[in-house]
Amino acid sequence: MTQDASYYFMVSVPAALTEAGVSLGVRLSNYGRLAAVTTPLPDSHADLDDAVTDGALSAVDRRRVETALAELGCRIVPLRLLHLRYDGVTWLADDVPGASVLSYGPHAGEATWWTRFFEHL
Repeated sequence: MTQDASYYFMVSVPAALTEAGVSLGVRLSNYGRLAAVTTPLPDSHADLDDAVTDGALSAVDRRRVETALAELGCRIVPLRLLHLRYDGVTWLADDVPGASVLSYGPHAGEATWWTRFFEHL
């Protein structure tokens, strides 16, 4: 378990081990059986379809990741949804002096669903 994080597991698959030659990241959330797959960074692609179309993820590697996560009972959340502004109740939305919010996409620096479910808090 990662202390002070909204995720409990992160693995980085080196580019040398993927067919596309691009590193992959997988994070499992502390909240439910949610997973995020990045290719290679959280804001690189909107979802796995986009990553495959762009050549950052091969269809074979996609099936491997999806199968492994499904066997764990996890649901992959598309990054395009995770990069939306978080509208739930959280201290992350408060203006806390000295606090920084790690997020990506169009709302970088603001609390997003990525921040809530897959980032250090």
